[in-house]
Amino acid sequence: MVVTALGLNLTRQCNARCAHCACYCGPGVRDWISLADAREYLGQLAGEPRVLALSGGEPGLDWDLTVAVAREATRHGIPEVWVFTNGFWAISLPAALEVVTRLGEAGVTRLCLSASVFHRPFVPVASVKNALQAGRRGGLDLVLDLRYLPGPGGVAVKDPETTEILEQLGDLSDVEVWEGTPRLIGRAAERLAPAFPGRDRLPAGSCPGPWVIGTLAEPAGIDVDPAGDVTLCPGLSIGNALRRPLSAIVRSYDAGHHPIVREIVAGGPRKLARLAQTLGWVPPDESFVTACHLCFTIRRFLRPYYPDVIAPAGCYGEPL
Repeated sequence: MVVTALGLNLTRQCNARCAHCACYCGPGVRDWISLADAREYLGQLAGEPRVLALSGGEPGLDWDLTVAVAREATRHGIPEVWVFTNGFWAISLPAALEVVTRLGEAGVTRLCLSASVFHRPFVPVASVKNALQAGRRGGLDLVLDLRYLPGPGGVAVKDPETTEILEQLGDLSDVEVWEGTPRLIGRAAERLAPAFPGRDRLPAGSCPGPWVIGTLAEPAGIDVDPAGDVTLCPGLSIGNALRRPLSAIVRSYDAGHHPIVREIVAGGPRKLARLAQTLGWVPPDESFVTACHLCFTIRRFLRPYYPDVIAPAGCYGEPL
Protein backbone atom coordinates (compact mmCIF):
# COMPACT_ATOMS: atom_id res chain seq x y z
CA MET A 1 0.00 0.00 0.00
CA VAL A 2 1.20 3.49 -0.87
CA VAL A 3 -0.36 6.04 1.48
CA THR A 4 -1.22 9.15 -0.52
CA ALA A 5 -3.65 10.41 2.14
CA LEU A 6 -2.93 10.12 5.86
CA GLY A 7 -5.59 10.93 8.42
CA LEU A 8 -4.69 11.59 12.04
CA ASN A 9 -7.74 11.43 14.27
CA LEU A 10 -6.21 13.61 16.94
CA THR A 11 -8.91 12.85 19.49
CA ARG A 12 -12.35 11.41 20.10
CA GLN A 13 -13.11 14.26 22.45
CA CYS A 14 -15.69 16.65 21.05
CA ASN A 15 -17.82 19.51 22.30
CA ALA A 16 -20.74 17.84 20.49
CA ARG A 17 -22.39 14.45 20.65
CA CYS A 18 -23.90 14.28 17.19
CA ALA A 19 -26.40 11.56 16.35
CA HIS A 20 -24.66 10.81 13.04
CA CYS A 21 -21.15 10.38 14.49
CA ALA A 22 -19.35 7.27 13.27
CA CYS A 23 -16.99 7.11 16.25
CA TYR A 24 -19.07 7.82 19.38
CA CYS A 25 -17.20 11.07 19.96
CA GLY A 26 -18.29 13.35 22.79
CA PRO A 27 -17.30 15.63 25.66
CA GLY A 28 -16.51 12.80 28.07
CA VAL A 29 -13.70 11.28 26.00
CA ARG A 30 -10.20 12.43 26.84
CA ASP A 31 -7.93 10.53 24.44
CA TRP A 32 -5.47 12.52 22.31
CA ILE A 33 -2.63 11.61 20.00
CA SER A 34 0.65 12.84 21.44
CA LEU A 35 2.83 15.16 19.39
CA ALA A 36 5.63 12.60 19.71
CA ASP A 37 3.48 9.86 18.16
CA ALA A 38 2.31 12.17 15.36
CA ARG A 39 5.92 13.03 14.57
CA GLU A 40 6.80 9.34 14.51
CA TYR A 41 3.99 8.49 12.09
CA LEU A 42 4.87 11.35 9.76
CA GLY A 43 8.53 10.37 9.85
CA GLN A 44 7.83 6.73 9.03
CA LEU A 45 5.78 7.69 5.97
CA ALA A 46 8.01 10.59 4.91
CA GLY A 47 7.76 11.31 1.20
CA GLU A 48 4.50 9.41 0.66
CA PRO A 49 1.39 11.33 1.75
CA ARG A 50 0.23 14.17 -0.46
CA VAL A 51 -2.53 15.02 2.00
CA LEU A 52 -2.60 15.06 5.80
CA ALA A 53 -6.10 15.32 7.31
CA LEU A 54 -6.35 16.36 10.95
CA SER A 55 -9.69 15.43 12.45
CA GLY A 56 -11.39 14.13 15.56
CA GLY A 57 -13.53 14.39 17.51
CA GLU A 58 -12.87 18.09 17.46
CA PRO A 59 -9.25 19.16 16.91
CA GLY A 60 -10.21 22.74 17.78
CA LEU A 61 -10.30 21.75 21.44
CA ASP A 62 -6.47 21.86 21.35
CA TRP A 63 -5.21 24.26 18.71
CA ASP A 64 -1.68 24.11 20.12
CA LEU A 65 -1.43 20.41 19.26
CA THR A 66 -3.24 20.75 15.94
CA VAL A 67 -0.96 23.60 14.85
CA ALA A 68 2.15 21.72 15.99
CA VAL A 69 1.19 18.64 13.95
CA ALA A 70 0.44 20.81 10.92
CA ARG A 71 3.91 22.34 11.22
CA GLU A 72 5.44 18.88 11.34
CA ALA A 73 3.59 17.94 8.16
CA THR A 74 4.88 21.07 6.45
CA ARG A 75 8.40 20.23 7.60
CA HIS A 76 8.03 16.81 5.96
CA GLY A 77 6.97 18.41 2.70
CA ILE A 78 3.31 17.33 2.70
CA PRO A 79 1.72 19.81 0.28
CA GLU A 80 -1.89 19.60 1.49
CA VAL A 81 -2.86 19.85 5.17
CA TRP A 82 -6.58 19.77 5.95
CA VAL A 83 -8.31 20.46 9.25
CA PHE A 84 -11.80 19.05 9.91
CA THR A 85 -13.78 20.97 12.50
CA ASN A 86 -17.33 21.85 13.46
CA GLY A 87 -16.42 25.53 13.86
CA PHE A 88 -17.58 25.91 17.47
CA TRP A 89 -14.60 28.15 18.17
CA ALA A 90 -15.67 30.85 15.68
CA ILE A 91 -17.86 32.71 18.17
CA SER A 92 -17.04 35.97 16.40
CA LEU A 93 -15.28 36.94 13.20
CA PRO A 94 -12.21 38.29 15.08
CA ALA A 95 -11.97 35.03 17.06
CA ALA A 96 -12.26 33.03 13.85
CA LEU A 97 -9.61 35.12 12.09
CA GLU A 98 -7.19 34.54 14.97
CA VAL A 99 -7.54 30.76 14.59
CA VAL A 100 -7.37 30.80 10.80
CA THR A 101 -4.22 32.92 10.90
CA ARG A 102 -2.53 30.38 13.16
CA LEU A 103 -3.59 27.53 10.90
CA GLY A 104 -2.41 29.24 7.74
CA GLU A 105 0.96 30.08 9.25
CA ALA A 106 1.37 26.41 10.22
CA GLY A 107 0.80 25.27 6.64
CA VAL A 108 -2.89 24.33 6.71
CA THR A 109 -4.31 24.63 3.19
CA ARG A 110 -7.93 23.53 3.59
CA LEU A 111 -10.57 24.14 6.24
CA CYS A 112 -13.30 21.50 6.26
CA LEU A 113 -16.35 22.59 8.23
CA SER A 114 -19.47 20.68 9.24
CA ALA A 115 -22.97 22.09 9.38
CA SER A 116 -26.12 20.01 9.65
CA VAL A 117 -29.25 19.31 11.64
CA PHE A 118 -27.05 17.00 13.71
CA HIS A 119 -24.52 19.70 14.61
CA ARG A 120 -27.02 22.50 15.11
CA PRO A 121 -27.92 21.66 18.74
CA PHE A 122 -24.24 22.04 19.66
CA VAL A 123 -22.80 24.62 17.25
CA PRO A 124 -24.62 27.78 16.13
CA VAL A 125 -24.82 28.18 12.36
CA ALA A 126 -23.46 31.70 12.89
CA SER A 127 -20.18 30.21 14.14
CA VAL A 128 -19.81 28.12 10.98
CA LYS A 129 -20.50 31.25 8.91
CA ASN A 130 -17.79 33.13 10.84
CA ALA A 131 -15.33 30.30 10.21
CA LEU A 132 -16.12 30.34 6.48
CA GLN A 133 -15.63 34.10 6.29
CA ALA A 134 -12.34 33.85 8.16
CA GLY A 135 -11.19 31.04 5.89
CA ARG A 136 -11.88 33.19 2.86
CA ARG A 137 -9.88 36.09 4.27
CA GLY A 138 -7.08 33.71 5.19
CA GLY A 139 -6.88 32.26 1.68
CA LEU A 140 -7.74 28.71 2.70
CA ASP A 141 -9.62 26.27 0.49
CA LEU A 142 -13.04 25.70 2.02
CA VAL A 143 -15.21 22.62 2.33
CA LEU A 144 -18.65 22.26 3.87
CA ASP A 145 -19.69 18.77 4.95
CA LEU A 146 -23.49 18.62 4.91
CA ARG A 147 -25.37 15.53 6.10
CA TYR A 148 -29.12 14.99 6.28
CA LEU A 149 -31.64 12.19 6.57
CA PRO A 150 -33.14 10.65 3.44
CA GLY A 151 -36.54 11.68 2.23
CA PRO A 152 -39.43 9.43 1.18
CA GLY A 153 -38.26 6.36 -0.68
CA GLY A 154 -34.71 6.80 0.58
CA VAL A 155 -33.93 9.66 -1.81
CA ALA A 156 -31.29 12.08 -0.51
CA VAL A 157 -33.32 15.29 -0.52
CA LYS A 158 -32.57 18.26 1.70
CA ASP A 159 -35.17 18.75 4.42
CA PRO A 160 -36.49 22.22 5.34
CA GLU A 161 -34.13 22.59 8.31
CA THR A 162 -31.10 21.78 6.14
CA THR A 163 -32.29 24.28 3.55
CA GLU A 164 -32.62 26.88 6.30
CA ILE A 165 -29.03 26.20 7.42
CA LEU A 166 -27.77 26.74 3.89
CA GLU A 167 -29.70 29.99 3.62
CA GLN A 168 -28.14 31.22 6.85
CA LEU A 169 -24.65 30.40 5.58
CA GLY A 170 -25.17 32.59 2.53
CA ASP A 171 -23.18 32.44 -0.70
CA LEU A 172 -21.27 29.15 -0.95
CA SER A 173 -20.12 29.51 -4.54
CA ASP A 174 -16.49 29.40 -3.42
CA VAL A 175 -17.02 26.42 -1.09
CA GLU A 176 -16.77 22.76 -2.06
CA VAL A 177 -19.87 21.11 -0.61
CA TRP A 178 -19.83 17.43 0.32
CA GLU A 179 -23.37 16.32 0.95
CA GLY A 180 -25.52 13.25 1.42
CA THR A 181 -26.90 10.92 4.04
CA PRO A 182 -24.67 9.64 6.86
CA ARG A 183 -23.15 6.18 6.76
CA LEU A 184 -24.92 4.05 9.33
CA ILE A 185 -21.93 3.09 11.44
CA GLY A 186 -21.06 3.95 15.02
CA ARG A 187 -23.59 6.08 16.87
CA ALA A 188 -25.40 6.71 13.58
CA ALA A 189 -26.31 3.03 13.33
CA GLU A 190 -28.08 3.22 16.67
CA ARG A 191 -29.61 6.66 16.52
CA LEU A 192 -30.49 7.17 12.85
CA ALA A 193 -31.34 3.77 11.39
CA PRO A 194 -35.01 4.04 12.50
CA ALA A 195 -35.34 7.22 10.42
CA PHE A 196 -34.20 5.53 7.21
CA PRO A 197 -36.98 4.08 5.05
CA GLY A 198 -37.00 0.45 3.95
CA ARG A 199 -35.89 -2.69 5.71
CA ASP A 200 -34.13 -5.79 4.43
CA ARG A 201 -33.00 -8.86 6.30
CA LEU A 202 -29.65 -8.87 4.50
CA PRO A 203 -29.42 -5.85 2.17
CA ALA A 204 -27.43 -6.27 -1.00
CA GLY A 205 -24.68 -3.87 -1.95
CA SER A 206 -20.94 -3.63 -1.92
CA CYS A 207 -18.77 -1.66 0.45
CA PRO A 208 -18.62 2.03 -0.56
CA GLY A 209 -14.91 1.92 0.15
CA PRO A 210 -12.50 3.10 2.83
CA TRP A 211 -13.19 6.23 4.83
CA VAL A 212 -10.24 7.98 3.19
CA ILE A 213 -9.48 6.95 -0.42
CA GLY A 214 -9.08 3.88 -2.62
CA THR A 215 -10.71 0.49 -2.19
CA LEU A 216 -10.48 -2.11 0.53
CA ALA A 217 -8.47 -4.28 -1.83
CA GLU A 218 -6.15 -1.40 -2.74
CA PRO A 219 -6.46 1.44 -0.20
CA ALA A 220 -4.53 4.63 -0.76
CA GLY A 221 -5.31 6.19 2.58
CA ILE A 222 -5.49 5.33 6.26
CA ASP A 223 -6.53 6.90 9.54
CA VAL A 224 -4.56 6.60 12.78
CA ASP A 225 -6.29 7.26 16.10
CA PRO A 226 -5.03 8.09 19.60
CA ALA A 227 -4.90 4.40 20.55
CA GLY A 228 -2.65 3.70 17.56
CA ASP A 229 -5.25 1.78 15.57
CA VAL A 230 -4.72 2.11 11.82
CA THR A 231 -8.14 1.99 10.22
CA LEU A 232 -9.64 1.88 6.74
CA CYS A 233 -13.13 2.56 8.09
CA PRO A 234 -14.07 3.50 11.65
CA GLY A 235 -13.77 0.29 13.64
CA LEU A 236 -11.93 -1.70 10.94
CA SER A 237 -8.25 -1.88 11.85
CA ILE A 238 -5.28 -3.24 9.91
CA GLY A 239 -2.82 -2.94 12.79
CA ASN A 240 -1.73 -0.84 15.74
CA ALA A 241 1.04 1.71 15.23
CA LEU A 242 1.88 1.80 18.94
CA ARG A 243 2.73 -1.90 18.82
CA ARG A 244 4.22 -2.19 15.34
CA PRO A 245 5.81 0.45 13.09
CA LEU A 246 3.26 2.20 10.90
CA SER A 247 5.52 1.76 7.89
CA ALA A 248 5.53 -2.01 8.40
CA ILE A 249 1.74 -2.10 8.76
CA VAL A 250 1.11 -0.36 5.45
CA ARG A 251 3.86 -2.23 3.58
CA SER A 252 2.56 -5.64 4.64
CA TYR A 253 -1.15 -4.96 4.10
CA ASP A 254 -2.86 -7.68 2.11
CA ALA A 255 -6.64 -7.67 1.91
CA GLY A 256 -6.65 -11.42 1.32
CA HIS A 257 -5.02 -12.06 4.69
CA HIS A 258 -7.29 -9.78 6.74
CA PRO A 259 -10.07 -11.95 8.21
CA ILE A 260 -12.75 -9.25 7.88
CA VAL A 261 -11.64 -7.32 4.81
CA ARG A 262 -11.27 -10.43 2.68
CA GLU A 263 -14.90 -11.38 3.29
CA ILE A 264 -16.15 -7.89 2.41
CA VAL A 265 -13.99 -7.74 -0.71
CA ALA A 266 -15.18 -11.19 -1.80
CA GLY A 267 -18.89 -10.57 -1.41
CA GLY A 268 -19.73 -7.40 0.47
CA PRO A 269 -21.36 -7.30 3.91
CA ARG A 270 -23.57 -10.25 2.96
CA LYS A 271 -20.45 -12.40 2.74
CA LEU A 272 -19.36 -11.13 6.14
CA ALA A 273 -22.81 -12.08 7.43
CA ARG A 274 -22.19 -15.67 6.42
CA LEU A 275 -19.01 -15.70 8.51
CA ALA A 276 -20.99 -14.36 11.47
CA GLN A 277 -23.68 -17.00 10.99
CA THR A 278 -21.09 -19.76 11.34
CA LEU A 279 -20.38 -18.31 14.80
CA GLY A 280 -24.02 -18.21 15.85
CA TRP A 281 -25.27 -14.86 14.62
CA VAL A 282 -28.91 -14.94 13.56
CA PRO A 283 -30.07 -11.97 11.47
CA PRO A 284 -33.30 -10.45 12.71
CA ASP A 285 -36.11 -10.12 10.21
CA GLU A 286 -36.05 -6.97 8.06
CA SER A 287 -33.74 -5.02 10.33
CA PHE A 288 -31.15 -3.37 8.07
CA VAL A 289 -31.50 -0.35 5.83
CA THR A 290 -28.09 -0.16 4.13
CA ALA A 291 -25.11 -2.39 3.51
CA CYS A 292 -23.07 -0.21 5.90
CA HIS A 293 -25.69 -0.72 8.62
CA LEU A 294 -25.45 -4.47 8.12
CA CYS A 295 -21.64 -4.43 8.07
CA PHE A 296 -21.35 -2.41 11.28
CA THR A 297 -23.85 -4.62 13.12
CA ILE A 298 -22.01 -7.77 12.09
CA ARG A 299 -18.63 -6.33 13.04
CA ARG A 300 -19.98 -5.50 16.48
CA PHE A 301 -21.08 -9.15 16.85
CA LEU A 302 -17.69 -10.41 15.59
CA ARG A 303 -15.57 -8.11 17.74
CA PRO A 304 -15.03 -10.62 20.60
CA TYR A 305 -13.69 -13.09 18.01
CA TYR A 306 -11.42 -10.57 16.23
CA PRO A 307 -10.64 -7.84 18.79
CA ASP A 308 -7.35 -6.81 17.16
CA VAL A 309 -8.82 -6.01 13.75
CA ILE A 310 -12.35 -4.95 14.74
CA ALA A 311 -11.05 -1.98 16.66
CA PRO A 312 -10.83 0.42 18.39
CA ALA A 313 -13.38 -0.34 21.07
CA GLY A 314 -14.58 3.25 21.10
CA CYS A 315 -15.99 2.91 17.59
CA TYR A 316 -18.43 0.36 19.00
CA GLY A 317 -19.50 2.43 21.96
CA GLU A 318 -17.35 0.44 24.37
CA PRO A 319 -15.27 2.06 27.13
CA LEU A 320 -11.67 2.79 26.12
